[in-house]
Amino acid sequence: MASVFVLSALCSACVSTPSETPQSQFSELFYGSTIPLYPDKPDSPALDLTINLVGMNTPEKQAEFFHNVMYSGDSLEAYRDRVINEQTEIYRRTAAAVNIPAGEGDSSLNWYYMEQVIVDGAENRGIVAERLLDSYIGGAHGLSTRKFYVFDLDSPAQVTINDLFENFRNDRIKAIIYDELRNYSNLAAGQPLSQGGFFSDEPELTENFYVTEQGLGLYWNSIEIAPYVMGPIDIIIPWRDIRPLMLNSGMELMTKFRIYLFM
Repeated sequence: MASVFVLSALCSACVSTPSETPQSQFSELFYGSTIPLYPDKPDSPALDLTINLVGMNTPEKQAEFFHNVMYSGDSLEAYRDRVINEQTEIYRRTAAAVNIPAGEGDSSLNWYYMEQVIVDGAENRGIVAERLLDSYIGGAHGLSTRKFYVFDLDSPAQVTINDLFENFRNDRIKAIIYDELRNYSNLAAGQPLSQGGFFSDEPELTENFYVTEQGLGLYWNSIEIAPYVMGPIDIIIPWRDIRPLMLNSGMELMTKFRIYLFM
């Protein structure tokens, strides 16, 4: 499975000249392997394992924090080895226990596991990391999830939604987000979200977020607020809509991502 890693800048929302800061150094690790269910059988079903990671090397303090959050403090190599051992053990234990109906082949035991980490905004004082997990363990389809991590490298700290808003779940913010979900499903203004395929007219707000030049990104994984057939829900709330409800400290925090909201 091919994977592409992006270490690109988040562009500013308006023209400005931020102060010079040391650039962070990143490295990448790519790994792929086929792990047989039964090592002594040449035609054994197998687990396709793909691991593509991004690590931070410098500055030392920020790199240590990044690896604590993303890899429980491990180096890329140590984390890779841990995942290989865990997934191999899970595969061989679980797949070996599956009962294949008489007369059917065991191709349903050809599983896969893919983990990918992407970092965006590598030269900024704030970065957005993303972890994608995609796996298949039998059944009708695989399972894919994404989780975003927003980092303030100056502190260093992981930015939460509460750093941007005093009350993220107030009615005004909900109304803005629900309107964007209506746009996502091509619904008319005020039309119930359930008519667009969502489980509820008032879906639970997600705190799985990211930041871009265009706005605040909100991401729901498959089946969180809508049926599997709709896939993941990924929307961007324009800054012009959400800015009046943000904390001043939250807008200041965005300058580390070269997003300038005071102008």
